[in-house]
Amino acid sequence: MIKERQDLGDQVLHFCGQCGGRPQISFRSAQLETIQALVLAGLGLALIPAMAALKQREQLPNYRSLQSPQTERKIVAIWPKQRPPDRSASEFLKMISKRFGKQKR
Repeated sequence: MIKERQDLGDQVLHFCGQCGGRPQISFRSAQLETIQALVLAGLGLALIPAMAALKQREQLPNYRSLQSPQTERKIVAIWPKQRPPDRSASEFLKMISKRFGKQKR
């Protein structure tokens, strides 16, 4: 999760709250690339702006777009390709996909 008191962090928490989600946040960073590196290392999943998705790396996590008219930014969920989301993460993805729709990138 992006550090507290940054617009993106507030927007992600607001988005989660709209669909009844209460994320368990283990790590925070001011850098989106650091957050993606943590995900790639197998440390959960994250919601990030679509424009921050890594495109030119040897290894990339999975990205899935989330559609919602309420978001101010287009955000995507990411997780490592070599390790599918665990049960709680899968349920979270189902919940937000059901509420906001989904579109693979």
